[in-house]
Formats: sequence, C-alpha cells, structure tokens
Amino acid sequence: MINLRASQKQKRLIDRAAELLGRTRSDFMLETACREAETVLLDGRYFGLSPDTFKRFTAMLDKPPASNPKLRRLLQTKAPWPLMTTKTLDQHIETSLGVAGGKPRIAGHRITVLDIVIWHERLGKSVDEIASDYGLTLADVHAALAYYFDHRADIDKDTAEGQAFAESLRQATPSKLKHKLNAGEN
Repeated sequence: MINLRASQKQKRLIDRAAELLGRTRSDFMLETACREAETVLLDGRYFGLSPDTFKRFTAMLDKPPASNPKLRRLLQTKAPWPLMTTKTLDQHIETSLGVAGGKPRIAGHRITVLDIVIWHERLGKSVDEIASDYGLTLADVHAALAYYFDHRADIDKDTAEGQAFAESLRQATPSKLKHKLNAGEN
C-alpha cells in the first residue's frame, strides 16, 4: 500500500486527468508513477569502468574527430524542414480590429493573450485550470503564453498606456457617487 498526501488542487488535477482517460485515480496514479519510474531508471543507467578503460575512454572523447568531408558537407547543408513547417501560433492567436480592441486573442474567442498571462502569471492558475475553466485547449493557452513572451515589451507597453489612460480619466472625471457620499456627510 502506498499513501500520499496531496493538496486539493493536486487532487483535482489528478482526478481531471484520470477522468479524461477513463481511469480511476488509483489506476492513473500507479500507471503514471510506474511510467515515470521506468523513465528515470532508463535515463540514469550507471556503468562502471576500470581505471585503465576510463582513461582510454576519456582520451577518445578528448581526441579531435578525424576529418570527414561527407559529414562536413552534410552539416553545411541548409535543412529542408524550416520551409515545410507551419507557424502554429498563427492557428491559435489572432487579432481583429473589431474584436477585443484589436488585442491579440485566442482564435475564435474573446479571451486575450493578456487575460491568459494575468490568470497564469499573476493569479497563479495552472495551464490546465485555465484551459478547463474557459473551454480552451492546452495548445491555446501555451500559444498565448508563448505569444506574450515573444511580444512582451509591446504588450506591457500597451498595458501601461491603458492603465495611465484609465487613471487620467479617473482624475479628469470625478465620481458622482463619491461626490454624493461626500455631500451627505456634511
């Protein structure tokens, strides 16, 4: 028997994943833990060498490689796949002048990149929570975060300008409610 302590947040996350796969919490946790244990064991193989073999091994590693014209030509050839790749951010992020003030947003939604960033970075929501709470895919949320970090300076500048504009409106337009409340105190 294995007993684990988990926070409610961790438990909800595990339960959602288990449900998605049609498994019980115990089955999901055991399968996942075993798979991770196998990965750790395979990645961490230790092999011992005698001092003489170790010395020969390190000498081979330190020795410069023999000249290989075919390998040199291959390494100097431009890879063909960049021409074939599609920009996956383009499939998840879009901007439209008439939607969300023209701000970058999740394609097909009014949820902006900045909304995702605030929920994730400032409110501490996980990518899974954001996706499930707002009916998005994990790829949508990751794309929004990637877009933000690629365009951080511009988005932060727009945000600061928006906040400054809102503050200037607050200063220029006194609150009628506040005025009435102050008048009632006198």
